[in-house]
Amino acid sequence: MEATATKPATATELKAKFSQAGSDWILSCVEKNLSMIEAQQSYMDLLQARMEDAARKQAKPGVKPSKLRIKAEDMPKDEEDPACTDDSDEDDVVASWHAAFNSELKACGETAQRALMNANRKNPGLRERIASKASQRR
Repeated sequence: MEATATKPATATELKAKFSQAGSDWILSCVEKNLSMIEAQQSYMDLLQARMEDAARKQAKPGVKPSKLRIKAEDMPKDEEDPACTDDSDEDDVVASWHAAFNSELKACGETAQRALMNANRKNPGLRERIASKASQRR
């Protein structure tokens, strides 16, 4: 066990274990002959530095937000979006949702989570229409 802990990690091992790490980091670990444990500690330090950098870049109170951010009301509205239309009856929305879900449930081998994801992907806006109808009833 101790012999493998001090053995330098190869680039292939590092790519397999730390797939989100950049090639520069992997190369630096190989050049430094870091073991897998040392590489893991180095990767944790890298992630910590990234988190601190992201926290530093977040908007602070009293600071004007970036011009690159777009407000929701400035975005163009899609007139064809089924979530925006309100002309369908609540029963039709629920019935079409159940039909989409049940057909996906049969198609993916009776796994409800996969069927739910597929039904949402293949019927954009339908889930939002159901949610808006439910919130209107309250």
